[in-house]
Amino acid sequence: MQHTLPPAFLVVNKPVGLTSHTVVAMLRALLGKPKVGHTGTLDPFATGVLVCAISSATRWISFLPEHTKDYIATLQLGVKTTTADLEGEATENAPIPTLSDEQIKG
Repeated sequence: MQHTLPPAFLVVNKPVGLTSHTVVAMLRALLGKPKVGHTGTLDPFATGVLVCAISSATRWISFLPEHTKDYIATLQLGVKTTTADLEGEATENAPIPTLSDEQIKG
């Protein structure tokens, strides 16, 4: 017998290695297969807040205000990869010149 869950939003701290889709699938399995959706995708290599809607709360996602995402990142300059991110294979390494604060700020 499937239980009906009340509509709710659940804030998940998504770890590295999981896709947003995987988190939704895990929640569905843990909660007895209700309808579950999320408000925005995070890349598998990103950690952070993934807001998930449970049950009929999935209908409310489209009414939420649009917000920009903020990222805190650690960069490795001078490396070019096949995918333009840390998951790709390095194809090029270049030395990094010394830059002033003005040059960095653009």
